Amino acid sequence: MTQDDERFAAEVLRAARRRADMSQRALASAAGVAPSVLSAYETGARQPSAKMLARLVRAAGARLAVVERDSDRQRQKAVLEQVVGMASALPRRDPGPLTIPPFRQLASRG
Repeated sequence: MTQDDERFAAEVLRAARRRADMSQRALASAAGVAPSVLSAYETGARQPSAKMLARLVRAAGARLAVVERDSDRQRQKAVLEQVVGMASALPRRDPGPLTIPPFRQLASRG
């Protein structure tokens, strides 16, 4: 287990609690755990089980979910494909030939 893994639960709990604008005591009470236990989880002194982490996050009014790392990339790809598909379905207008005014007309404007 890396240090990032060890800090994950602590960071998730603090973020969920702060978003809910709850004190440690209030969240501990809502989750049915002792405030000292919640404090130990938030400082990283103890690691909660996945079930306990989900319970604490839920008590803060949030939801713990596992998200695949590539899911954002896959969603962006799907949206881009949809946009390209819609753009290709738009009616096209022939812009006609490109016409440039004679140089004398351009020079007389300046």
